[in-house]
Parts: sequence; C-alpha cells; structure tokens
Amino acid sequence: MNQKNIELIYTINHYTTALMKIWSDEFPHRISISALLVLGELRDKGPQKQSDMAHFLNVTPGAMTNIATIIVRENYAERIYDKNDRRITRLAITAAGEIALKEASELDTRVNTDVLGELTEAEKVQFLELVNKLNRKIHL
Repeated sequence: MNQKNIELIYTINHYTTALMKIWSDEFPHRISISALLVLGELRDKGPQKQSDMAHFLNVTPGAMTNIATIIVRENYAERIYDKNDRRITRLAITAAGEIALKEASELDTRVNTDVLGELTEAEKVQFLELVNKLNRKIHL
C-alpha cells in the first residue's frame, strides 16, 4: 500500500476517533452509539424484536441482549410482550429515549457545525464530492 493511502487511512481514523471523543465527552447520557442507533430504529419503525435489531446493527444476539438490557434498565426503552405469545418480546422507545435521541441529534449538529465551520464553502463542496465518490465505491 502506498504511503499516501496509509496516511489517509490514519488521518480519517484519527479524525473520526477525535470527533467521537468530543461528542462522548459532551453527551450527558451514559449510552453507546449502538444503543442510540437502536433507539433511532425504534423511533422510526416502532417496536422491534431484538433479533431484528441485532441484524440491523450487525452484532451477535448476545451483544444485542446487552444493549437491550442497558437501554431498558436506563428507561430509554421498554420490553413489550406479545399478547398471543409471551415468548415474543419487542423493544419500544420510551419518552426518555426520545429525549436522549433529540439531545444526541442536537449535539451532533452542534459539534459537526463547529468542526466543519473550519472549511470554506468551496472546501465543503470538494469534501462532499470526495466523500460521495468513496461512498459510491463502497456502495453506501
């Protein structure tokens, strides 16, 4: 791999890690990004089975159980049992989960606006074109 590719990969990783640290340090809730992604899916699609959420996150069922346990314990989500089959449970977002998502979105906007504010409008256009080109390559 050529040196510029290595430098680019390192720089992108460093940028992403630093941005996540800034975000994590400022977010008032003790909740992971994965848990926030689950809450977003629950908000957007309604109650979901944990197995579907594990597939969405591309994590093991055991990892999803840990995420579910935490978000239920912290009252960001609740378990809903099927009336006809108590073996079937779904996760549903709670009011506290909605608030946490709203606060996460507001913080995300503020942090990214602050960081991207360092770029000129022309640099933002160029940056967006480059990222979109890479996203097309990996089919995002």
